[in-house]
Amino acid sequence: MSHDVTQWLNEIRALQERISCLDQERAKAAQQASRWYQAYQTEAKQRRADVKRLQHQMNSLVAENQRLKQRSASDSSPIIPPPPPTVPSQGNPIVGAADAHQQDSLKALQQQLIEAIAKCDRLAQTLRQEQRDHAQTRQALMEALSDTIEQLERERAHQTPPTNTRDTGQAARLPAAAKSPRPGLPPQPLVPTQPSSGSGNV
Repeated sequence: MSHDVTQWLNEIRALQERISCLDQERAKAAQQASRWYQAYQTEAKQRRADVKRLQHQMNSLVAENQRLKQRSASDSSPIIPPPPPTVPSQGNPIVGAADAHQQDSLKALQQQLIEAIAKCDRLAQTLRQEQRDHAQTRQALMEALSDTIEQLERERAHQTPPTNTRDTGQAARLPAAAKSPRPGLPPQPLVPTQPSSGSGNV
């Protein structure tokens, strides 16, 4: 009986050690998941800041583009009418200088407009690339978090101890044995009763 109790206590200690190991692994997996979540939050915050900054630059460039278009349209209408084709421009030096200045200003505005449109296109492409990178980073972090959780679940299922029917039977019999007032003592032999002296004389 004492051997069964000792074995039962040893198995209880082994189960307690397994439970302690599982708790440590669960805490480690929770810390790892927390680190992944913090990394995802940091990356997402940085991506949102980049997208906001690029969007602000795009809005500024679009407004600058509209302003340059309006200025180009207003400058395209000549303030001083050009001279007739039959009259050479050298005949009127004031008109020729104004026309040359207007042409130079128009070319400069057109060049600025082309550069602004090109920069706007580059920023739009950069914004799209940032959005794609953000989506890929988010997908990678979510997959890593999901893999960590699945690995924790597999380890927990693999290390769950099976139910031992023999231990259950011993545990059920243990309280019954404990009810005996003097466990471990052999049963007392029955003493035969001696006939009384009076009955023998009769």
